[in-house]
Parts: sequence; structure tokens; C-alpha cells
Amino acid sequence: MTDWLSKIKEISVEDSLGEVVSSSNLSFKFQVYNLKRSPEYSSIVIVLAGDILINGVITSIQMNPKDALALGTPSPLKRTREQIEKDYADIKDKLVMTCEAVIIGYYENGKFYQKIPRQIPWIHDLVFQAPSQYIRDFHIMNNNYKLSYLPLVYNSLSKEEKISFSFFMDTFIGYISLFFEKEEMDKIIRSIQESLILNGLDYLIENLNEIYINL
Repeated sequence: MTDWLSKIKEISVEDSLGEVVSSSNLSFKFQVYNLKRSPEYSSIVIVLAGDILINGVITSIQMNPKDALALGTPSPLKRTREQIEKDYADIKDKLVMTCEAVIIGYYENGKFYQKIPRQIPWIHDLVFQAPSQYIRDFHIMNNNYKLSYLPLVYNSLSKEEKISFSFFMDTFIGYISLFFEKEEMDKIIRSIQESLILNGLDYLIENLNEIYINL
């Protein structure tokens, strides 16, 4: 098994996605350093939190002017993204992208856990994109395929966000399927079904099955 703590610590700061700007025991927000390297919605990211790695799945992405109060609503520029970059070279310095991620597990002492860690990310902790093998290792425990954290995600959302949870699941299942073969995904889906039933969320299973069939 890969020593993921050492491996993530070897990644340079320049290759990180950004840093934490607020956190709780359920979720964290981080500011993205480079807009062109921003993470995707529903993707998994890693917080280097001292001697543990805290995993989160992105549930919200926002972009705003850096001085939103002073600038108000941005004025239309009537240009494509490429034209804006050419005509306004410093535009990226005037924009801020912030992502929110729900905590879905962690890595500590060489082991992965799909539950909430005892500590929270600190402000300014670095955030990294999860490598493909890291994602696989996080979902294969003791040779068993496991994805039991969707109830954590669902229960952390607001009432309004829960209404559209099926849309999140659709995007997320498509994302996770990039890292596993069809036979492996069958086992992942069964694990999700079991976790939903265990947490009284069995009414989400029909949506889950439909999403997977149409994948």
C-alpha cells in the first residue's frame, strides 16, 4: 500500500489547488490559486491536515470579483473567454473562485476511513486534487469495494440542496466511474445501496439505480 501521507507531502505548493479559508467538522471551503486548474464539481480533493489527509467531495463552486463589495456586479465585456484573457491580462487577479467540500473520510497511520475525522482542517491548510490511485485505494478496503459516505454528503446539505441531490448523484457517479471497471462499479453501487438503506435513505436507491443504468 502506498504511503499516501508522504506522497502528498512531496507535492509542491505550486501544484496544490488552493488553501482552506473556513472549515467545520462537516465541511470546508477553499480558495483556488489558479482558475485554469480549478477542480470540478463532485470531484474528490485532499486536505493536507498535519499528519492526516482529510478527503472531501466538492458540492459547490463559486466565482466572484475579488472586491465584490466595491465593484458590485461586473460590467459586460462582450468578449469570449480567450479574448478577455488577451485584452485583460490581469483579469484572473481580479477574480476569486471558492469551492465547498463535504468531508467524506480521511487517511491516517496508513489506513483509509470513510467517516468524519476527529480533527478539522485548519485555515490555510493546502488542498490537492486526489490522484487516480488514491481514489481507488480510498474505495477498496480489505479487498472489498466500499462507498458508504453518500449519507454524510446528503445529511450535510440544506433542505433546498437535498431536493436536487439526484443531480449531484448523477454527476458524482459519472466521476467515480472514471476510476473503476464495470465489474468494480457494480460492487461500488451495491455498497452505496447498503449505506443508503442503513441510514434510512432507501428512497434514494431508485434514483441511484436509474443513474447507473443510464451511465
